[in-house]
Amino acid sequence: MNIFLLRHTQTGDTEMGINASRTDSSLSRSGQIKARELIPILSQYYYDIFIISPLKRTKETLEPYLHTLKNPVVISNELTTERDLGELTHTTREQFKQYIEKYNITNRITWQPPQGESVLEVYKRAEQFLKQVKENYPNKNVLICGHQNFLRCLELLILRRPTEEFYSYKPERLAPGELRTYQIQYPNES
Repeated sequence: MNIFLLRHTQTGDTEMGINASRTDSSLSRSGQIKARELIPILSQYYYDIFIISPLKRTKETLEPYLHTLKNPVVISNELTTERDLGELTHTTREQFKQYIEKYNITNRITWQPPQGESVLEVYKRAEQFLKQVKENYPNKNVLICGHQNFLRCLELLILRRPTEEFYSYKPERLAPGELRTYQIQYPNES
């Protein structure tokens, strides 16, 4: 099985450094341009199925490429949505950092923002999602277009790395519009 991870391209929030979380924002003008620039990159591979989150920025990222295909199979999956930052949604990265410092949050993996979701909870969603993909699409090429935090957890799972490496820089987090591919061998239990 080949799994392709694609982070959606830029939204206005991304460009302004705002944590959009589950806000259903559209791509910015530069995000739309980048989505069209993905056509030759994505065309280098074959995909059996495309899985996107319910948030429109993932669909908008893939739309230009999907228009080049005949009857692509696209499935929206709730498990792939972005981390819920609760009351910290729409904060800037600096405001988020200040909140962490102000409340002396030391374990950022299990910490849950007020009315939000912890990294560990996102990781568990990614585990459930990966299990579904393995069961439902064995020996298929699956492209997942998603969000930074969910894709980070999914990538750690694929690489068999612990959640504690969520904030490390190895590998670097996916940039907007970046594509990575991983081959999963069978049998593979996780």
